[in-house]
Amino acid sequence: MTDSGHPAPNRRISAHELAVTLAAGIPAPQGRPVRVAIDGMTGVGKTTLRGLVARELRDAGREVVEASGDDFHHQQAVRYRQGRRSARGYYEDAYDYHAMAAKLLVPLGPGGSREVRLRHHNLESDALLTSEPPIRLGDAVTLVVDGSFLQRPELDGLWDWVVLVEASREVSAFRQVARDGAPAEPDHPYHARYFDAYDIYVAEREPRAHADVNVTND
Repeated sequence: MTDSGHPAPNRRISAHELAVTLAAGIPAPQGRPVRVAIDGMTGVGKTTLRGLVARELRDAGREVVEASGDDFHHQQAVRYRQGRRSARGYYEDAYDYHAMAAKLLVPLGPGGSREVRLRHHNLESDALLTSEPPIRLGDAVTLVVDGSFLQRPELDGLWDWVVLVEASREVSAFRQVARDGAPAEPDHPYHARYFDAYDIYVAEREPRAHADVNVTND
């Protein structure tokens, strides 16, 4: 994990110590909510880390709301318009970042309404959740969101703190076996869509250079 004021690069620490350290570094709300991104490739442990950090923040007395990028997918007609195996299609079309910005992040920014929707799309049914009413959050809330490609241009300027989580492709593939029943071999075509999409992200957005903290979670 790296950034100024945090443990030195390449030092191995426990998951608990990582969560404690990350939580301690997240800015406190100052008159408006704080929006935290836990960014990274699939299978690197973003959702687990989100939960651990949120728990540490709550234990410290902070009001926390969690959300997932997986609830802001595009519908299948958009998601697969470049083909089901297309890495460029996954990078460009899998997620509706405009909806995430409009429904979740902008309302918590300066002058925002504080009325948010934590979900936009049901991945299982492929339905847009248009009838769900908004919820109103207070100015003292810390929002923690995990997801892929959270430093895309549609979300520029909408995060107050960004944690980038990375792992080796072997580890990512292994975790996807346990989570999704994916093939175990990292070079299997199943994984190419996700790994190659992340390579596009790195080339186009340089997420390591712009994150507040970088974590290797092998």
